Amino acid sequence: FSAGDICAAKFPFDDIWYRACVMDVREGEEKVLMEYLCFFVDYGDSEWVCGNDVEPISPQLLELPFQAIPCSLDVTNQLDLDEDAYERLWYITRDQTLTL
Repeated sequence: FSAGDICAAKFPFDDIWYRACVMDVREGEEKVLMEYLCFFVDYGDSEWVCGNDVEPISPQLLELPFQAIPCSLDVTNQLDLDEDAYERLWYITRDQTLTL
């Protein structure tokens, strides 16, 4: 797999397979397997996944559009925030649905 490939990947915290997009590749800790930074396209999480836990995906599983939309707020260029203010902004907006 390489960056940009769509695959099925096992999420490391619940051992369930999800649709994912490979974002980056690195050599695994034991230098035997590769590890893949996977963006889970229906949830928005990104995690490093062992090569044993990444598989090709059936085209049928790609018929439904991805449910997560990657986005971020870039307020650092527009606001003069000190570290405390930045952390507070992160704390009050994390896990929230933001509407623009």
